[in-house]
Amino acid sequence: MRKFICFIILALCISIARAQRNFGVFAGANLINLTEPENYPFQGSSNGVGLHIGLSYDLEISKNINFSPRIVYSQQGTTKSKAEEAGSNDGSASSVDFKYKLDYLNIPLQFKFFNQPYILAGPYAGYVLNEERFNRDFGDLKSKVDYGFNLGVGYNIEGFFTELNFQQGFATLIEVDETPRSNGFKLRNTIIQLSFGYKFR
Repeated sequence: MRKFICFIILALCISIARAQRNFGVFAGANLINLTEPENYPFQGSSNGVGLHIGLSYDLEISKNINFSPRIVYSQQGTTKSKAEEAGSNDGSASSVDFKYKLDYLNIPLQFKFFNQPYILAGPYAGYVLNEERFNRDFGDLKSKVDYGFNLGVGYNIEGFFTELNFQQGFATLIEVDETPRSNGFKLRNTIIQLSFGYKFR
């Protein structure tokens, strides 16, 4: 299903980009996790890997500033994370694997500053298209809507471009209350994104 969605988005991106100026298509890899930013790194967590593909548009505001909204299909969540729970009567903790694979449709509304290299900064909003849970299950997501902030850097190479972005979600996706036998936590999306793309002019 995810491969089919990727194919549809890629075909749509290419067809729109060919018909317009200043549009671009891009794809790449995500280093993904569900973290607790107030207590980062969340104890016992580990990173997973996902893919992303999307369409970009550049609207020039001034010589050194462009508005660059995007629409992105993105695989997020976690594929290897662990939660901490009490494992014995003396209160010691043991790690329990859990996996949440989340397919998002994200809309970053960011700005590009400067030209070579350029800086990306701005908010984003996203919605869960598909959710899969494995092993330990903490229930449904608290929110299918995510929002947060993106900060990155990019470089243009004769029509092609590459970007490295850090994306932190602000919406709590998984919340577990503290009990006498386990620590409570609130988990949010944390993503490092490496993209390669082409801009049609």
